[in-house]
Amino acid sequence: MGNFQSGHVPQLLYFLTLRTFVIEMSDSETINTADLYLAAALITSGHRPQELIPDDRRTLFSFDLSGDLRSLIQKYYRGSLAVDALSYAEALRSTKAAAINVAGRAAR
Repeated sequence: MGNFQSGHVPQLLYFLTLRTFVIEMSDSETINTADLYLAAALITSGHRPQELIPDDRRTLFSFDLSGDLRSLIQKYYRGSLAVDALSYAEALRSTKAAAINVAGRAAR
């Protein structure tokens, strides 16, 4: 894939991926993401969403930007974040269920 070295994500591509498709950085110390897989990885790593926000046809998971959260997000996009597989699967099921629940309540 292009001239990218294995495991290396160019800074511009990383910025565009985060800003355009996956994450919303707010002026406060929070980060919002509709990426269920990222949310599950962060939950498995010990971070809990502070709020679930209905947004059109998706749910945003809002996390406090505290501790090692930025580092975990970078590792996630580099493919180097290691989490327990069973815990990640459970967190993914939970994030999907929560997203459906929030979307259902917002549609009423």
